[in-house]
Amino acid sequence: MLISDLNKKTKGMRIPSFSVLVHCLKPEVFPIMNANEGYGNVFELLGITLSKGDKISDYASNCKLIKTYRDNNLSFKNYRTFDLVARMISKI
Repeated sequence: MLISDLNKKTKGMRIPSFSVLVHCLKPEVFPIMNANEGYGNVFELLGITLSKGDKISDYASNCKLIKTYRDNNLSFKNYRTFDLVARMISKI
């Protein structure tokens, strides 16, 4: 399936909802991008500059950036860890 197909088939579904859905299916492949449920933006804190677009193709590009950062700098694989860190930094 192509990214352009996903954009058509998920019409009306925004990136935050889509990211939670696919994260539940594959937590080591898809990060959650829903503004960390009101907590601090952990990606910004780490210096990962994400696209502000609202298409699934923008989500795919952001996934690649986050994956590259994770694989080069961190030992964990499950992207849920980013949400947990966001909760921790919001309490600081």
